[in-house]
Amino acid sequence: MLRLLVLVLFLEISVSEIIFEERFEDGWHSRWVKSDWKRAEGKAGSFKHTAGKWSGDPDDKGIQTAVDAKHLCHICKDSGVQQQRQNLGPPVFYKV
Repeated sequence: MLRLLVLVLFLEISVSEIIFEERFEDGWHSRWVKSDWKRAEGKAGSFKHTAGKWSGDPDDKGIQTAVDAKHLCHICKDSGVQQQRQNLGPPVFYKV
């Protein structure tokens, strides 16, 4: 029974579909909107485009928080996810 469960879970994962992917390459600022949330209070943070301190490939960049302990909010302008919204589950939010 356990083997059958593991097989079913493996098959479910293997047929998954990517509905949104962002590589955060050059020009990512034009695809994302920076929120004004918490800016008036001086608590808004920002992201910087960097490869990080210990990157093996300096050309493989992503976004990193510029200052710790700040509120961060960026929203993708047009991800194409809204057209597929009826097939998705409830939204998931991560608090870092």
